[in-house]
Amino acid sequence: MMQFPPLSKRLRRLEIHWRVSSKRRPGAAFAPEILERLMALKRDDRAAFEALRAQLKKAGCRVTALDEAIAEENGDTGGRGPKQADILIGLAQSAELFHSADGTGFADLDINGHRETWPIRAKGFGRWLARRFFEATQGAPSSEALQSALNVIEAKAHFDAPERAVHIRVGGLDGRLYLDLGDETWRAVEIDTTGWRVIDNPPVRFRRAAGMQPLPMPVPGAPWRRCGSISTSRTTISSWRWRGCWRRSATLVRTRC
Repeated sequence: MMQFPPLSKRLRRLEIHWRVSSKRRPGAAFAPEILERLMALKRDDRAAFEALRAQLKKAGCRVTALDEAIAEENGDTGGRGPKQADILIGLAQSAELFHSADGTGFADLDINGHRETWPIRAKGFGRWLARRFFEATQGAPSSEALQSALNVIEAKAHFDAPERAVHIRVGGLDGRLYLDLGDETWRAVEIDTTGWRVIDNPPVRFRRAAGMQPLPMPVPGAPWRRCGSISTSRTTISSWRWRGCWRRSATLVRTRC
């Protein structure tokens, strides 16, 4: 196997991308010297490798065949069980990944029949992934494997998944206002010109800020004009009027959230 002088991870990634894209030949990624660079990048910085893999895929490279070629180059053609990080990455495929406008990676998780949205770097997502690993293997992942997997999952959320708005407590969509109740099942109040209703799995995504407390459950038939106050990390809405709040809060969502 040919030997190359060591390169920094960033330079190695840029060199591979340039050599493939400049020739406008996606098949250039299968050249022996490029495969060796890819194999080293995958070993040293899995997140950078996944980011580059996504770029090569957009350039027309057959990434599944590329993965097989890298494994063959590495002599990893069978007889060995998958690594913990690879198992974790596979288990995370059941989550729906996306990223916010600032590039933060998020995951929608199905928890006991309801949807929860967690930043990939949050403890809630890490606990969910570790639990899935235990259910699959009856063992615990190492801290190194978990961090390596999170790096890759975050890269996938950033490069391969859509962008979505994420709200704290109050969000709006299609002329309706949604209020996160902060309860264990992640329900929300949907408010529009016809009234309000408690719904499961609201169409907007909420994240839970540290210290957020659940709100009292609204009661149908309760007085309209005064239902307490609703506090968020950005503002406080006092003397909440369910029937008229949607107009004021729709403006709030557009300008403050």
